[in-house]
Amino acid sequence: MNQSDFIFDKIFQQKLGHLTFNIEMYKKIYDLAEIQETFEVSKEQFAYAKKKTLFSILCIYNEEGKIYLQKDFHDNYRALPGGSIYDTDDIHSAIRRIAKKIHDDIVIWEIEPIALVSNVFKFWEEHHTNTGIVSMARVRNFDEIKKSLIYGDFLFITKQELHKINKYANNKVVQLALKRIKTFAQKFPEHEIAVNEKYRRRYAIHNNIVKRFLLTPYLKKKEAFNQLLFDKIGSISSFIDVSCWDNGFIHTLANKVPQINTIVGNDISRSQLDLTKKERQKILYTNHNAVHLPFKEKTFDIAYCANTLHHMTSRKDIKNLLEGMFDISKKMLIVEIERPKETGWFPHILNKYRYIGFLKDVGWAYLSQKEFEIVLYDFFKEKAKITFSYFKNIQGKYMIAEIEQPRNNNLLQTNRILFQKFREKYENMRVAKEYHKSV
Repeated sequence: MNQSDFIFDKIFQQKLGHLTFNIEMYKKIYDLAEIQETFEVSKEQFAYAKKKTLFSILCIYNEEGKIYLQKDFHDNYRALPGGSIYDTDDIHSAIRRIAKKIHDDIVIWEIEPIALVSNVFKFWEEHHTNTGIVSMARVRNFDEIKKSLIYGDFLFITKQELHKINKYANNKVVQLALKRIKTFAQKFPEHEIAVNEKYRRRYAIHNNIVKRFLLTPYLKKKEAFNQLLFDKIGSISSFIDVSCWDNGFIHTLANKVPQINTIVGNDISRSQLDLTKKERQKILYTNHNAVHLPFKEKTFDIAYCANTLHHMTSRKDIKNLLEGMFDISKKMLIVEIERPKETGWFPHILNKYRYIGFLKDVGWAYLSQKEFEIVLYDFFKEKAKITFSYFKNIQGKYMIAEIEQPRNNNLLQTNRILFQKFREKYENMRVAKEYHKSV
């Protein structure tokens, strides 16, 4: 990917450089299926095909697992919606434009690439290939739009329905989507997304006024905290922030560690991404649910997760989040603020009136230092080496866990010993506390 491609994007108001960058990144980080079809076409059809380069196929589903299929009134077959990606599109804007053809008011959310389709057009000895990016996308307002759908339906895909999808690529895509949908065991975090959308202006005020003039980087010791994280991150080539929110750390990292060639900022809430998103050639933005991360195994040197555990609504969600991060990375870096009441009166007041009162933050499952350590030790004691450290600022105590996958069994044995000592330490503390109470 040449630097000049992005410069030309700016000058000619195109997105070709960014589109190429996105496709290259998708190939790196997703386990994309590759589907190819060959068509013998006429001279006129071949000339038309050459005018197009990229297209998008969209597999839209709802929370019940139904998939949207268009009707073909001529022969009773069905197909997925799709269309060209224009020079001025980015991938997500093309997807939203194609979705609007289904219904003007449709709202789609998690967008997940699942395949690349190559359409090879042949006219005599000439060949031309168009590349299609296939994405799954969840519809959020199914109940609002289902009554007014004209050209298609949301359907449970039975064998009979699958036979009606006569286009080879479409049929393969639906089969891939069904397999992925079956992995979605938990409900989608609609409440949290809705709250973030409703109060997005408050987040903008918070970022532009509160952070700049009241809770300044100086008071938060931001430079020292970032340096601590940089030291733990070290020299790497790939990084993902699985829940980047609006903290901007990912931009600082992109500038600080120039050798990173794969850097992903993920967040389930697109309203949060809009606050932090900038035209950065290094960064790919995604909006997957962190408890269902779809990336290839061991794609990232580091998977980073900050202030997200307390937003999980169940043990299952935390388990899926930790397992997913463990699978996609070689090292995990988890940062979580301690339960404000445990830290002191000011962090408690700040959390109560700033985050909960003003920003309407819906995270409530805060952990104490002891609970944070126990949860991670319990989960990773047989899998990884864990190192804890801590950082205090005006907002409270930040608990940091480095979780490294061992290269040999000696490290696991060491970790088991540390875990046993850790358990004994807290058990002795509990016994001593009960003894003093009895005295």
